[in-house]
Formats: sequence, structure tokens, C-alpha cells
Amino acid sequence: MLPALTDLYTMITAELDEQQQSQGRVETHACADSPFCKWSTIFWMVLIAFAVRVSFLLLLRTYSFERADDYGVGEINNIAASIAKGLGFSSPFSNEYTGPTSWVAPVYPYFVALVFRFLGIMTHASIILIFTVQSLFSALTVIPILGIAQRTVGRRAGMWAAWTWILFPWFSKWAVTWLWEVSLSALLFSLLFWYALCLPDALSGPSGSGLYRVRALLGARQKFEPSGYGSGLYLEPSK
Repeated sequence: MLPALTDLYTMITAELDEQQQSQGRVETHACADSPFCKWSTIFWMVLIAFAVRVSFLLLLRTYSFERADDYGVGEINNIAASIAKGLGFSSPFSNEYTGPTSWVAPVYPYFVALVFRFLGIMTHASIILIFTVQSLFSALTVIPILGIAQRTVGRRAGMWAAWTWILFPWFSKWAVTWLWEVSLSALLFSLLFWYALCLPDALSGPSGSGLYRVRALLGARQKFEPSGYGSGLYLEPSK
């Protein structure tokens, strides 16, 4: 995931630099060479966001069943447990076998099932690992937040938005209390929105490959959260 984000960011910032230099407005939106948006700065922002979320996880013991924020009963949990037991993609609402289901998209339950298979079903070790991965997804969302601001409201507002995402506890809550694909869906949706803002430049290229790339990203998102399909409708170019 991180190499893909790196490639996407590099490609988009290169397109921005080329367009802005041709228009003589390099300082208006560009931040690739800015101290606020150097890769070293982005790296530390992502690292701090990840550390904040893991700190909440460990200090507040959100992986424990005794917590008020109950993650123990949910469709993804139950389906993943069923897969780990060898019962297939089934039983979303019960610990007992109730038959096959198509209640949720397949990728995330299979990821959770893989963790359950090796670390045990709903053990502290398995929950900590899953919440840590979700914390990484949430932390990486800093990158498209900065990219969206780069194309819209500017660097200053983007930095405020990014640091709010990093430090505000409510945005950390979902990654370390819900065993669900919320953090990954937020990351993928923000990437789609960022890339949509860059589509006019990408489509003006000789191959028009930008649309194929964004459709690939949209298709990947549907494997995790099909209800977000409508979010990609505005990505179609006008005829």
C-alpha cells in the first residue's frame, strides 16, 4: 500500500509542477518543494498519526473485551471467524453456522480470518494486530488530505486539516475500537477524491491513462466497501 501511495503522490505532484510552471503560477498551489510538504515532513506526520493511534490502543486497552467500546460482535468478525473455522464465507450474525452470505465485501473478512487463523479467534494478539494495521491505514490518510488541500484550499488549510486528523482523538477512535474496514475505506475514498481533482490534467495526456488508473483504484475500493460505488460516478469524463 505504501509504495502505491508513493508512486501516486510522485505522479500527481509531477503533473502539478508541469502544469503550474507552464502557467507561471508555481507558488499558488504547489508544495512539492515546500518545507511543509517535503517527503521527510509527510513521513513524520504519518508516523506521529500512527503513534497516536497505537498509544490509544495500548494505553486505553481498546483490544480488551472489558472495554465499553464493544468490537466483539459484528458481521465482519463473525464471517472471519467462520472462515477461520473452515465453514466458509457465512454466518454474519451468529457464532453458529447459518449458511453462506454476501452481506459484506470479501477482502476484509478474509484478511481478518487470516489473522484469526494464526493468532486465534478474537484473542488479544489478533485484535492488537488488526487494530495496528487499521491505525496504519488511518495514519496514511494524512497523505491524500495534504494532496486534496494542495489542489483546493491551499497549504495552510491543508496543514491544519492534516494535524487535526493526526491529533484529534475522535479520528483515532475508529481505527482502534471498530474491527471494520472504516479506516481503509476512508483512505481509499480520499485517494479517489484527490485523484479526481487531478483527472483533468491526467486526461489531457497523450494516452489518457489517468482514467484507467482511477477506475482501477475505484474497483479496488469496491472489494472492501461496495456501498461506496456511487462515489466514483463523478469520475466519468463528460462526453
